[in-house]
Amino acid sequence: MKKNLLYLFALICSVSLFTACSDDDDNSWQELPKGEIKAENVDFQLNGTNTTGTVNFEATSLQSATVGFKNVVDGYSDITVDVTMEKQADGSFKFNGTKDIMTKPVTRETSQPAPLLKVTVDGMITPEGKVTLNVSATGAGLYIGTYKGETLVLTYGETTLTGKEVVFDATDGANVSILLKDIIPGETETTLTGVQVANEGFSGSTKTNTSTIEYTGSRKDKVLTLNLKVTMNDPKGWAKTYTLGEYTIGTLDVDGTPMPNSVLTSSLYSNWEVKDAYYSTFFPAVLRTIGGLILPQVLQSVTLEADGNISAKYSSGSVTFDPNWAMGLIFGGGAPGVDVLNKLIPTDGWQQSPKNLAYWFPKDDKLYLKLNVSTIISQAMGSNAESLAPIISEILNGDAATVKKLIGTMLKVDMSSISDETFEMLLGWVNNGIPLNVKTTDKGHTYIYLDKTAFDPIMVDKEMSADSSDFGTGSDLFKLWKIMMDAKIIPEDAAAAIILLIGLPQNWPSTTGFDLGLDLLAK
Repeated sequence: MKKNLLYLFALICSVSLFTACSDDDDNSWQELPKGEIKAENVDFQLNGTNTTGTVNFEATSLQSATVGFKNVVDGYSDITVDVTMEKQADGSFKFNGTKDIMTKPVTRETSQPAPLLKVTVDGMITPEGKVTLNVSATGAGLYIGTYKGETLVLTYGETTLTGKEVVFDATDGANVSILLKDIIPGETETTLTGVQVANEGFSGSTKTNTSTIEYTGSRKDKVLTLNLKVTMNDPKGWAKTYTLGEYTIGTLDVDGTPMPNSVLTSSLYSNWEVKDAYYSTFFPAVLRTIGGLILPQVLQSVTLEADGNISAKYSSGSVTFDPNWAMGLIFGGGAPGVDVLNKLIPTDGWQQSPKNLAYWFPKDDKLYLKLNVSTIISQAMGSNAESLAPIISEILNGDAATVKKLIGTMLKVDMSSISDETFEMLLGWVNNGIPLNVKTTDKGHTYIYLDKTAFDPIMVDKEMSADSSDFGTGSDLFKLWKIMMDAKIIPEDAAAAIILLIGLPQNWPSTTGFDLGLDLLAK
């Protein structure tokens, strides 16, 4: 029995060994086709549906192979799968395998985007390892970044601008943009698109809601040079030079009473639509007189430049105004004549104002005047301007309460009684521009002025009852006048002007229109 078991065990081992040797010697897989399979020999299905494409096959052993197919699965042009093979009785081989693909398909043809940077190299290398290398780099990639301070040279027309910021960006070489921050009048941010970058620099033009901008520039030693040529949109033809309106004397009808020697027109435009006929006629004439005597001593002309700049011819000489002239008006003495005014106007010494101090832009049928506060302070304070920069920034970016406190500290006065509404309006003017109306007449006059809405915050008396004898003293106008008088900012000989000014808030409840500005003549 033991012998029989021994013989059986030996037989099993022999069969197993024979079978193994037989498998090792099976090279039939090497006879399988390699490479691309001819189309007529391929029965090809994708998810159960007949399809076409190119199939490649490569057996690597009796049990393994790789199957590749091209242009079969939409979005994947070339797929290769490792498969396991099993030889069949008829000599054919079954195979199967799975491959996980983590990349997204390309479902449509896309052109190669323009490069951000093109780099060219040439050189020489020796067997000793010495290398000479020349590198050339061009494209928008050289420019991408934020430029300000010493890294930015910016010109607006012929004027160099400082304190500005420019951001150069690109998604590829064909989509390049430049972001201008608070540079174009009326726009906090302006994006220049379609920037063309060449070997020597960049250029282009862009139209915005307020202007057309042409630009050129370059970059060297990490410094961006940008030149802007701006033309404001001017559908109403405001861009021109204006001189001051003429000072004319005549007789006014004040509620049926003639008022001779009154100023009919001057360089100051004034109009008051109010219930009291005396104030509606007399008060504007007084303002025209005061403005008509002072303005020609300091201002000769104003130019709204095509690029948005505002320039002027001005005199920095002393201003003469006799307080008796105002008293004469109040007590019916009439206005000074044209001969008096002519003697006050300087005959020489007129200067052209620098550019970049103030800008204009059209918006919502109004002409906005935007002051360049930082440049104005720099011009006025010189080297001391830098020390004031943090305070000015805090004022411009602060709320009404903060601004009142800061200005009060600077002027050494108490501004707490002035309403937040007045300061919010003034801050809005400084930060966003002063909204001015423009009206022309058939006699060639152009009035550029503030209307009633601009004066409401300082004229309305919210503290005193309308039937009180003190009505009007609760207005910001009266409070501001008193604060400046107490601080001696307003000279003592002008104190009597309050007799006129108090009439404004006292009659404001019945006011339906109030305009104050410049009376100009287009050249």
